[in-house]
Amino acid sequence: MEIPKHLKARLAQLEARVASLPDPKAEREWKRLVSVHYTTWLDEGSFEDISEEDRDRELWGRACYYGPILLAVIWSGGQPGREALLASGVDFTRAAGIDEDDVRAYLNRTSDPNTPHKPRGSLSLYKARRGKASLGDSRSTTARRSRPPVFE
Repeated sequence: MEIPKHLKARLAQLEARVASLPDPKAEREWKRLVSVHYTTWLDEGSFEDISEEDRDRELWGRACYYGPILLAVIWSGGQPGREALLASGVDFTRAAGIDEDDVRAYLNRTSDPNTPHKPRGSLSLYKARRGKASLGDSRSTTARRSRPPVFE
């Protein structure tokens, strides 16, 4: 008894899909390396603070490029973690549109901590993303976002 051609073709397709699945160990290692680089950047560390076997210049370039964007998203409430990062000493002023006054106002707020807080810097961040920030504004993100840096 012979297997029909359409079933052979389907089996070949399924085997090809399984063969193309990522290696779980490699995927865990990649996530660990990404975490090491972004955590080092958030802690205001340098590339040299990462152990030599874990250093990846491309990942470090991405962390330096996307780190301020990540901080801005977390600050605006787009992602959880603002309280924990503030408690651990992360400097949110490295994000465009957020200055020391914004952080101080948030930390010294007298409202109920469970009440959602909209940071003052969110509008200027929105304008900067839309390209409407003034050209003389040194904190504008439009000039820095041309492409991620590659460190040689």
